[in-house]
Amino acid sequence: MDALSLLQAADAVGLTVNVEGDKLVVRGPRRCEAQAIALLDHKEDVLSYLAEHADAPRPTLDAEGLPVAPCPACARRSFWRWPQSSPHHHPRAWFCIRCTPIPSGAGPCDACALPPA
Repeated sequence: MDALSLLQAADAVGLTVNVEGDKLVVRGPRRCEAQAIALLDHKEDVLSYLAEHADAPRPTLDAEGLPVAPCPACARRSFWRWPQSSPHHHPRAWFCIRCTPIPSGAGPCDACALPPA
């Protein structure tokens, strides 16, 4: 299982994953121990993935997981995310179209634009 899939599975069961120095810190319900161990077993891959995506600005989301405010870095009002058919999909992972352009060859992606202010 790749790092993104592990992180998505952890999020789905209510685990929180943080980086503290060179440590991967996983917290959550004891019933999710198997998912936590899987993350820790792939610590290097997960840390690399999180480091690679740490600088991507994320919009403020509503309770349904849709952007409700402009990009905090550039104030652009257009966002994209990987489609459900993609292994990279996460329902709350929206990216600013200017700060994090859609990767070349990604194919169709979900899009969301806020109305003018």
